[in-house]
Amino acid sequence: MPDPESYTFRPRARMLQLLGDQLIRSPRLAVFELVKNAYDADSTEVEVSLEGLGTENPTITVTDNGEGMSLEIIRDIWLVPGHEHRKDQKNENRRTRLGRLPMGDKGVGRFAVHRLGNIVELTSRSKGEKEVFVRLDWPAILQNKFLEDAMVAIDEREPEVFLGDQTGTKIFISDLRDTKWSRGDLRRLYRDITSICSPFDAPDEFDIKFKVPSRDHEFDDIPDAEAMKDRAIWKFNFGFDGKEFNWNYLFQPPPHLSKKVAGREKSSSQNERLLLPKKLLDEEAKTKDTVVADEDLLLKYVFDHTHGDPADRLKVPPILIFARSGTWRDMVFLGLAVPGAPNLDAINDLVAVWKLRDGSRFQNYRASLTILDVPVVPPSWIDEIASGNPLGPSCPESWRDWATSGVYRALKAPRAIEHRSREEQLPSDARGIAFVERIHAHFGEDPYRFEACAARIAEMMLPAIAGNIDLTRAVRDGGRDATGKYRIGEGPSAVLVEFALEAKCYAPGKSVGVKELSRLISRLRHRQFGILVTTSFVGSQAY
Repeated sequence: MPDPESYTFRPRARMLQLLGDQLIRSPRLAVFELVKNAYDADSTEVEVSLEGLGTENPTITVTDNGEGMSLEIIRDIWLVPGHEHRKDQKNENRRTRLGRLPMGDKGVGRFAVHRLGNIVELTSRSKGEKEVFVRLDWPAILQNKFLEDAMVAIDEREPEVFLGDQTGTKIFISDLRDTKWSRGDLRRLYRDITSICSPFDAPDEFDIKFKVPSRDHEFDDIPDAEAMKDRAIWKFNFGFDGKEFNWNYLFQPPPHLSKKVAGREKSSSQNERLLLPKKLLDEEAKTKDTVVADEDLLLKYVFDHTHGDPADRLKVPPILIFARSGTWRDMVFLGLAVPGAPNLDAINDLVAVWKLRDGSRFQNYRASLTILDVPVVPPSWIDEIASGNPLGPSCPESWRDWATSGVYRALKAPRAIEHRSREEQLPSDARGIAFVERIHAHFGEDPYRFEACAARIAEMMLPAIAGNIDLTRAVRDGGRDATGKYRIGEGPSAVLVEFALEAKCYAPGKSVGVKELSRLISRLRHRQFGILVTTSFVGSQAY
């Protein structure tokens, strides 16, 4: 019997497209990857410029002053997808000249440029080397059948960009694939790239300049790291010279609390004690309680007693929820509420959260309440509570059960319809049927491409989706095609709830069954919900 022949893997040229599109799902993350590459290259300054947004020819430029790349590095590392040199560096805990550990280790971040645009011009120079120039025409590269056939020309030349002793890398991207950047996109990108910067001066300082001509005003109100440090409520400076310990403590309350809470400054030079005696601490604590808002004390009181015994719960006053009717001063009764919920413990039903107002951070609370199944609250029950008998004859049964046993009998809305039939889910008019069939025909051969379309459909149909939906990679995506956040409520009281999205590009006659729906449900994490987008319909058994 002859020996079996051996063959090698021959990746298609489109694998480069998959690396750029599937692993890096948004242009914002692609720019962030380029900034992380600059950090790994020991850059101390990076400039990110988005020019011409809103025109026919927008461009993106990322320039750094890092160690740069020689012809050999570009040939043997930059052009080798998945090269492990950064991973080895991180595993061996080998730091750079500035003491940094690499942020990237997969060797695919450099292909973020493909996610951004079709034409990429890279200029780089390392110490003591000539300047290297590479131009990538992605549409031309992808016309090759196999990756080994995709040739890239590298031009080694005298310096034209990095003159003198300068080193670094400049990446210029044109023919952008995403030409529209919303205000939210720019603000999120600004936060992402500046999150790498440290507010403290150090030898490995990393500064970023973010430029968007004519649109700088859309993110110039976001405080940078230095501004956040200046706005700190507490500041403590100390030093030790081997003999003496010197310190200075400063407390400066935010503007909206300055009338209630006095600022304070102490230092070792004033012969003051850093730690006060217990007696003074107790007195200070009493004084501190006097400036706490009454609402905060009430919240703390009711939630502290919620998780106690029945005697504690009987001390919790009834919480009546009202809403304005829209007519003069009329109010509408919404229900009788109690603190907490059946699935929340004492740690999660009352949570402190930080808010930002007028440039200052302050603490607020997110409280969870349950509306009980009580259609009417008798006025006589209020009289019984006032007389010290909350479990009197007029006490609603749902509230009695909660007070005596801790059982929540929540108000639940009855389902108006069990499920929609196939006919109710599919379009009934000829135009709608043709529209769905055309979408299915367009994505039928490559269903993975339908995921991006499904995400955009969800954003159009659900305006409360906050920001952009993040697509997961095409394969081994953990059972979720995309993830995002859904806003419930408006203004400061709004809550963001995470969701997972599943996209199914099925023929209109093929249903989404139990297998597909259970797969989505099984991938949902704690406090998430699922969204299914399909070109067909959900079968009755899946309900």
